[in-house]
Amino acid sequence: QVEVAVVVHASVGDALDVAALRRLFLARQRFWRDGSPVRPVNQGARTPVRELFTREVLGGRVQDYNAYWNDLYFHGTPPPPVLASDQAVLLFVTRTAGAIGYVEASAARAWPDGVRVVLVIGPPARRGARSTGIVDLEELLGRDQPPRLLDEQRDLLP
Repeated sequence: QVEVAVVVHASVGDALDVAALRRLFLARQRFWRDGSPVRPVNQGARTPVRELFTREVLGGRVQDYNAYWNDLYFHGTPPPPVLASDQAVLLFVTRTAGAIGYVEASAARAWPDGVRVVLVIGPPARRGARSTGIVDLEELLGRDQPPRLLDEQRDLLP
């Protein structure tokens, strides 16, 4: 089962919970606490990570989310860009101040220095008694400090 790690640019210091993520990805909050613009990014509509994120954070199906953004688009608000892979999201978040995205948690085990994991959302089967699906990050990683990029991944960065 897939787990989703929500990642932000290292400059973002805001604490985030599921309600804050919902506001950010529905464009109800467009600026971070420091006044800098929020730059959300999505993954492809048919990916398991997008389906889990949409269900657990936004509270609906990907189709509902797409319809919501179609309406906003026709009123002048463009939707977040869609990137094709976890690596593309990590690269975007690394290079873009104020960026926020989500990747499969296994991809976040080797995130770049410019990325901070703020929340991990587990599938319903991992929840147990928890209603939010939040998974302890240290438990997921099995270590105190986040690992760094592998040498072959570092070549992808600027």
